[in-house]
Amino acid sequence: MLVVQNKLAQEDPDYSWMQYQNPTTYRGTHTVSIARDKLPDVGTYRIWFPVPINNGPQTQVAIESVKPDKWVKQPPSIDQDIGLLYMEVPMEELTEDLLIQVQFTFTHYEQRFSVDPDNVGEYDEDSVLFQEYTKSYGNTEITSDIRKMADNIVGNETNPYLAARKIYDYIVDNVDYSYMPHFVLWPRTSQTESDYVHRYQRGDCGAQSMYFSAMCRSLGIPARTTGGWQLFKDEFRGHFWAEFYLPNYGWIPVDTSCAQLAKYPKNLTVQQRQTFIDYYFGNQDSMRCVVQKDTDAPLIPQTRGMVLLPMAVQVLAVEYSIPTEKIPDEVFLEHWTMQCEKISP
Repeated sequence: MLVVQNKLAQEDPDYSWMQYQNPTTYRGTHTVSIARDKLPDVGTYRIWFPVPINNGPQTQVAIESVKPDKWVKQPPSIDQDIGLLYMEVPMEELTEDLLIQVQFTFTHYEQRFSVDPDNVGEYDEDSVLFQEYTKSYGNTEITSDIRKMADNIVGNETNPYLAARKIYDYIVDNVDYSYMPHFVLWPRTSQTESDYVHRYQRGDCGAQSMYFSAMCRSLGIPARTTGGWQLFKDEFRGHFWAEFYLPNYGWIPVDTSCAQLAKYPKNLTVQQRQTFIDYYFGNQDSMRCVVQKDTDAPLIPQTRGMVLLPMAVQVLAVEYSIPTEKIPDEVFLEHWTMQCEKISP
């Protein structure tokens, strides 16, 4: 994986003026296969399948097939903030083993941004975009300490592009990659992901990205944590990265945890290491699938309770209509797989 990423980082873009280039098209397949005797006789399961959305570098999203389609309750939300296909499966009608397949295709472009700091425009602070992505919300919490940290990192820098780069470098150099106790953070408890990373200076891809976003937002730079999957080995693997918005350019990708991969190989030169880190500020490989524009986006339709990981949808989300001590997601996740096929190039 690192070899492929390092090659991308070292290559010059084919066209420096094109933000999106080198597209890759993929097909994904969800499969749920559960023996009938592992499911209850009554009640209804509500199931949300994550699917791609049309969003900037990601286009031509299509749901190719749903089998069976009789349980689909509304059209897939591929043009909204979070991509989901929603089903309701009544157990009283299930007379045989449960088998569901959802197949989709999408095209994702490599992103290459050549930003001139002097060409960055002014923010429209009254716009919906600015108001939405500079507020403190959910796991992207802006505490007073986070605001102070952002001020200290940025200093007197007022250009949003250069300020965001300082925050990026700080996280890459100072925040250790670490798996997170997601299940005991907001909304289950009052502590948020961004606050956790600030307090302990460690976090995984999503937590680092929310910390980056919170610091940018505290400075009036619109930012968000975009989520979905990585596809480095043609496999769907959950991943998050950040984006910040620049007038005249759009949403700029930032991936601090990918950049940190440059720290591990001993055979990289100092220049190779820095080239790799530079690449993931303002550039991004095409081996991605975007499912949600920002963390803590509500499911469509919204849940009646709390699903396993409400912050992110990279696996199935499941609810059961009858109260039980069991976690309804468990039996489905034990019998759920995702397959990835690269169609082109």
